[in-house]
Amino acid sequence: MCRIFFLIGLFCSTWAFAQQTEFGTESESSSYRNMPFFLGQKDGKIYTVRITGYSAGLYTQLLRSDAKAALGAMIVGVAKFSNDAPFNSQRLYFGQNSRVFLEIYDEALRQVSSKELDLEDQLTGDPMRMLGLSLIGNQLYAFSYQEANNGETNRVLAHQVSEDGQIEKPGAELMSYNTQNHLISGRKSHTFRIEASPNNQHFMVSQSELRFPKNQKADKRFKMAFFDKQLRQEWSVEFNPKFPVDEAELIEMKISDLGDAACLFKYKNPDKDGPDDLYTLFTYFKALDRWEEFSLKIPGKFNNDILLQYGSERLFVSGFFSGRGKSSAEGYFYREIDTRNGAILRDIEDNFSREMLGLALGEKAENSNGLISNFHMRRMIPMANGGVILVAERYFILYNNNAFEFRYDDAFMIRLDADGRCIQTAKVAKTQNTADDGGLFNSFCVISNEQELVFIYNANRKDPNNRMTNPNRASVYLTRIPFDGSAQTTTMLFNGKEAETVAVPKVFLQESPSSVVFYNYKRGNFKYARVKF
Repeated sequence: MCRIFFLIGLFCSTWAFAQQTEFGTESESSSYRNMPFFLGQKDGKIYTVRITGYSAGLYTQLLRSDAKAALGAMIVGVAKFSNDAPFNSQRLYFGQNSRVFLEIYDEALRQVSSKELDLEDQLTGDPMRMLGLSLIGNQLYAFSYQEANNGETNRVLAHQVSEDGQIEKPGAELMSYNTQNHLISGRKSHTFRIEASPNNQHFMVSQSELRFPKNQKADKRFKMAFFDKQLRQEWSVEFNPKFPVDEAELIEMKISDLGDAACLFKYKNPDKDGPDDLYTLFTYFKALDRWEEFSLKIPGKFNNDILLQYGSERLFVSGFFSGRGKSSAEGYFYREIDTRNGAILRDIEDNFSREMLGLALGEKAENSNGLISNFHMRRMIPMANGGVILVAERYFILYNNNAFEFRYDDAFMIRLDADGRCIQTAKVAKTQNTADDGGLFNSFCVISNEQELVFIYNANRKDPNNRMTNPNRASVYLTRIPFDGSAQTTTMLFNGKEAETVAVPKVFLQESPSSVVFYNYKRGNFKYARVKF
């Protein structure tokens, strides 16, 4: 009977490939390594930046993973990594040998232009020290940093980028500061952060040297400034954090369309018997012209995968917690803050339900002590009805015998109502095990509207419940999870071999509540696909 239903699914998937998936034109790259980022949409066209020639060596891979696992890998030759979030950061892909292409696509996903950007610094002739590119308003900007006075002065610059790839030089200075920190310049790029608002009409620049505890002469301060699309500064603030600065780090920063800001700091716990890291959230409320500090400490618990998200006059904060460690979870917390007055509207902390444990652990749930290992939050999606959706994935990265193994398993949904109560859980079954490919083809893309949550992901070519070990032999599946309680459905979008491409689902752009565009790559050729549902 199961085989009959599977054959029916294959016929349905053929229809899905014909009706739901639209491929654009295929382009060729001279580099084996390609990492694209969506910049946004303008005048009906899609803007991307594609970085090639970046390093894929051990040092670069370790930079993109958590520090303790990296140290363990170096010492004993085997370790688990539990954080691949930096893979989404542009700045890790800029390097001395990197080439950067500005590429524009029309509504049919045909490549209109591909222009290589000139990344040479006018003053030194060296490569520009790039922080990233963003589409702010209708103007594309490149952001860089420079050092002057033998490294004692650091500056952040914004450069206008034309559609034919010309970068304005030397650019407009946004922020500068003096420092006595003379650590290697490669790490200095981490002192700067650029964050665009959800509507891409504003952006914020932050500067902090909190990550340099060994240099006691370094200035332990934090500074940020908010700009409009014409590079005009609307406000700025500078303060000395009250928490211990040793080993402190700014790990996430978000701004709202209205000019509010939220910065999440992590620092070492002075209590050696408790969790090794503590978290503090600093928020700026523009309506009040005031900063406030919120502690996210749960007594005796590790906080994991904390996410920030702005909605309409709201700041949402959520994450997992565990009594065991940073790569496991036993429950979630959720906080909602009114940005008009700073009031905490909801403050929820709850363990996973039996239903959730059953979905994640199956028969092992009874002996799990309520703990799910290798469990990480991927996205937090605020809903128009006041609820919120938490999206998670079980994964880890194994460094073993001088090779990286990327093991990504099932994805999960936890839906909360406007009061923070869990009203629906669901699992998307998948197993993606690949080696030495950066995990590029693993994980998933997820988008939501008010009726359903939709996942798109690579899986086994013939059966999504089986293990996928070779992306070249994978198929792309779409799973719908309706919010009305009806059964979820899974269909095949296309067979990668037949389509002569491999999907990279975690590089995607949500065009509308019912349309998504994602990247595809195989053997030096790449193209984009659109799925409508």
